[in-house]
Amino acid sequence: MRIEPKYIHELLERFEAEDNGAGLSFSDHAYIRKGGYSEAVQESYLKLPDLNKRCRFHLQHMEARGLIDAAVGTDDWLSFKIAPGGHAWLEEERNRKLHKRIIRWSIAGAGVVLTALLMQ
Repeated sequence: MRIEPKYIHELLERFEAEDNGAGLSFSDHAYIRKGGYSEAVQESYLKLPDLNKRCRFHLQHMEARGLIDAAVGTDDWLSFKIAPGGHAWLEEERNRKLHKRIIRWSIAGAGVVLTALLMQ
Protein backbone atom coordinates (compact mmCIF):
# COMPACT_ATOMS: atom_id res chain seq x y z
CA MET A 1 0.00 0.00 0.00
CA ARG A 2 1.25 3.49 -0.82
CA ILE A 3 1.27 6.47 1.50
CA GLU A 4 -1.18 9.11 0.32
CA PRO A 5 -0.23 12.58 1.60
CA LYS A 6 -3.65 13.99 0.61
CA TYR A 7 -5.40 11.33 2.73
CA ILE A 8 -3.08 12.07 5.67
CA HIS A 9 -3.96 15.75 5.29
CA GLU A 10 -7.69 14.89 5.30
CA LEU A 11 -7.31 12.73 8.41
CA LEU A 12 -5.35 15.42 10.28
CA GLU A 13 -7.94 18.05 9.38
CA ARG A 14 -10.61 15.72 10.72
CA PHE A 15 -8.66 15.34 13.96
CA GLU A 16 -8.41 19.13 14.29
CA ALA A 17 -12.11 19.61 13.59
CA GLU A 18 -13.57 16.75 15.65
CA ASP A 19 -11.13 15.97 18.48
CA ASN A 20 -12.45 17.65 21.61
CA GLY A 21 -9.57 16.43 23.75
CA ALA A 22 -10.74 12.84 24.18
CA GLY A 23 -9.32 11.73 20.84
CA LEU A 24 -10.96 10.62 17.62
CA SER A 25 -12.32 7.08 17.47
CA PHE A 26 -12.41 4.71 14.50
CA SER A 27 -14.15 1.33 14.23
CA ASP A 28 -13.59 -1.59 11.88
CA HIS A 29 -16.99 -1.72 10.20
CA ALA A 30 -16.44 -5.14 8.59
CA TYR A 31 -15.39 -6.63 11.95
CA ILE A 32 -18.37 -5.05 13.73
CA ARG A 33 -20.86 -6.33 11.15
CA LYS A 34 -19.71 -9.95 11.48
CA GLY A 35 -18.76 -9.90 15.17
CA GLY A 36 -22.12 -10.81 16.73
CA TYR A 37 -22.65 -7.43 18.40
CA SER A 38 -26.09 -6.25 19.46
CA GLU A 39 -27.95 -3.93 17.12
CA ALA A 40 -27.44 -0.95 19.45
CA VAL A 41 -23.69 -1.54 19.70
CA GLN A 42 -23.40 -2.00 15.95
CA GLU A 43 -25.28 1.22 15.36
CA SER A 44 -23.01 3.22 17.66
CA TYR A 45 -19.78 1.72 16.24
CA LEU A 46 -20.87 2.14 12.62
CA LYS A 47 -21.31 5.90 13.18
CA LEU A 48 -17.54 6.16 13.71
CA PRO A 49 -15.13 6.53 10.76
CA ASP A 50 -14.31 3.15 9.18
CA LEU A 51 -11.03 1.62 10.29
CA ASN A 52 -10.49 -0.19 7.01
CA LYS A 53 -7.07 -1.36 5.75
CA ARG A 54 -6.29 1.97 4.09
CA CYS A 55 -7.21 3.99 7.17
CA ARG A 56 -5.38 1.63 9.56
CA PHE A 57 -2.23 1.77 7.39
CA HIS A 58 -2.23 5.57 7.33
CA LEU A 59 -2.98 5.91 11.05
CA GLN A 60 -0.05 3.60 11.83
CA HIS A 61 2.19 5.64 9.56
CA MET A 62 1.00 8.89 11.15
CA GLU A 63 1.66 7.50 14.63
CA ALA A 64 5.16 6.38 13.64
CA ARG A 65 5.92 9.89 12.33
CA GLY A 66 4.66 11.54 15.53
CA LEU A 67 1.62 13.17 13.92
CA ILE A 68 -0.87 11.38 16.19
CA ASP A 69 -0.73 9.48 19.47
CA ALA A 70 -2.61 6.25 20.14
CA ALA A 71 -5.02 6.72 23.05
CA VAL A 72 -6.79 3.38 23.53
CA GLY A 73 -8.04 0.54 21.41
CA THR A 74 -9.13 -3.02 20.78
CA ASP A 75 -9.25 -5.22 17.66
CA ASP A 76 -12.43 -3.55 16.46
CA TRP A 77 -11.96 0.01 17.72
CA LEU A 78 -9.08 2.50 18.06
CA SER A 79 -8.83 6.03 19.37
CA PHE A 80 -6.07 8.52 18.56
CA LYS A 81 -5.22 12.09 19.53
CA ILE A 82 -3.52 14.60 17.29
CA ALA A 83 0.03 15.25 18.46
CA PRO A 84 1.89 18.57 18.33
CA GLY A 85 3.70 17.20 15.27
CA GLY A 86 0.34 16.77 13.52
CA HIS A 87 -0.60 20.39 14.17
CA ALA A 88 2.82 21.51 12.90
CA TRP A 89 2.50 19.36 9.76
CA LEU A 90 -0.89 20.88 8.97
CA GLU A 91 0.44 24.40 9.53
CA GLU A 92 3.36 23.73 7.17
CA GLU A 93 0.98 22.39 4.52
CA ARG A 94 -1.26 25.45 4.82
CA ASN A 95 1.72 27.80 4.57
CA ARG A 96 3.04 25.90 1.53
CA LYS A 97 -0.33 26.27 -0.21
CA LEU A 98 -0.45 29.98 0.64
CA HIS A 99 3.05 30.53 -0.77
CA LYS A 100 2.07 28.73 -3.98
CA ARG A 101 -0.99 30.96 -4.35
CA ILE A 102 1.05 34.11 -3.78
CA ILE A 103 3.57 33.02 -6.43
CA ARG A 104 0.76 32.22 -8.90
CA TRP A 105 -0.88 35.59 -8.27
CA SER A 106 2.47 37.35 -8.68
CA ILE A 107 3.17 35.57 -11.96
CA ALA A 108 -0.34 36.27 -13.23
CA GLY A 109 -0.04 39.92 -12.19
CA ALA A 110 3.36 40.24 -13.87
CA GLY A 111 1.90 38.77 -17.06
CA VAL A 112 -0.87 41.37 -17.09
CA VAL A 113 1.64 44.19 -16.52
CA LEU A 114 3.93 42.90 -19.28
CA THR A 115 1.02 42.57 -21.68
CA ALA A 116 -0.07 46.13 -20.90
CA LEU A 117 3.44 47.45 -21.43
CA LEU A 118 3.86 45.58 -24.72
CA MET A 119 0.51 46.80 -26.01
CA GLN A 120 1.46 50.49 -25.55
